[in-house]
Amino acid sequence: MKHNDEINRYNENMKYWEKNYPADYKDLIKARLQKYLTLAATVDFSAELTEKNGKKYFVKQEYERKNADWKMIYRAGKDVYETSKAFAESWMKEL
Repeated sequence: MKHNDEINRYNENMKYWEKNYPADYKDLIKARLQKYLTLAATVDFSAELTEKNGKKYFVKQEYERKNADWKMIYRAGKDVYETSKAFAESWMKEL
C-alpha cells in the first residue's frame, strides 16, 4: 500500500515536472514569453494613482488587487512594454 502511494506520488510529480519543465527548452521559453505577453496586454498604462502616507496606490481597487508581475509591467511603462513586446513576438517566431 505504501509502495503504491509512493509510485502514484512519483508519477504525479513527473507529470508536473514535464508540464512545467519540458524536455525541449524552446517550449519553456515560448510558454514564458506567451505568459508575459498575455499578462502585459491587460495592463492599463493610463491608470491613475493616488498617494497615501508617502506610497502610491491605484485609484481603481481592481488594479490594486493585481499581482506583482502586473504592477511591475505597469511601473516599467508603456515604452518598455512596446519594446519588449516586439522583441518577445520576434523571438517566439524564431522558436
